[in-house]
Amino acid sequence: MLICESTRRQIREMKLNDMIDIVERQESMTEFMSMPFIERLDFVIQALYESKQQEKIVRLRHRARLKFPNANINAIYYQDRGLDRNQILNLTSGAFLGEHNCVLFKGPTGSGKTFLACAMANAAAISRGIRALYVRLPDLAQIISNRSVERKKLLRKYSVPSVLIIDEWLTNEINKDAMEFMLDLMDLRNESSSTIFCSLYPSSEWPARLGNCVLGESILDRIVHGMETVFCGNLNMREVQKRGSLRELH
Repeated sequence: MLICESTRRQIREMKLNDMIDIVERQESMTEFMSMPFIERLDFVIQALYESKQQEKIVRLRHRARLKFPNANINAIYYQDRGLDRNQILNLTSGAFLGEHNCVLFKGPTGSGKTFLACAMANAAAISRGIRALYVRLPDLAQIISNRSVERKKLLRKYSVPSVLIIDEWLTNEINKDAMEFMLDLMDLRNESSSTIFCSLYPSSEWPARLGNCVLGESILDRIVHGMETVFCGNLNMREVQKRGSLRELH
């Protein structure tokens, strides 16, 4: 099953270079020498499919711009933290994505909210070939205030991903322009995708953080119904990291 040069060129033109590598690896493995052509082809196609899937995951992770791109649920620290392991494992199944529900990671500064959100995006979405995106609310508010940025393009960018992580949610006050944008964004994402929030504050305090206004109520009405809250515990994960007993925040 040696590949001639003209076939190699055609394979490269189709951007299937991995196929050449797979076939050449088979040539060096005796178990493939006596295998019928169709069985050997099955192995080639399966290996090529897995290679393309892995490439897709790498692209999705890069495009997601996660603060912790390599965050892994297997690296989550539970000891003396008050974090519900079963709840985390249930969320990683991705059921909340199918139901288009939101998730809130709540806890004090340093409790590891962002790492958990990134790990969840990797496990429930990106590893399954589902698009995710990360943004800090203060950064998003600053982009919105830039009059040279086209609003429709900005809405499209943040409404399309199946999972959107909004970090530092309502840590600072946001102005009316940002609130109007958030209403449009949540309206587009409502019942079609899932948003993960990282916040210092429970959802019961969000109306006050949004000024107890009708606009704020309209935003929350598109978020809180069916939202699952994960309490990240009171343990300061940065202190744990400094003690050298954990790699979670790396």
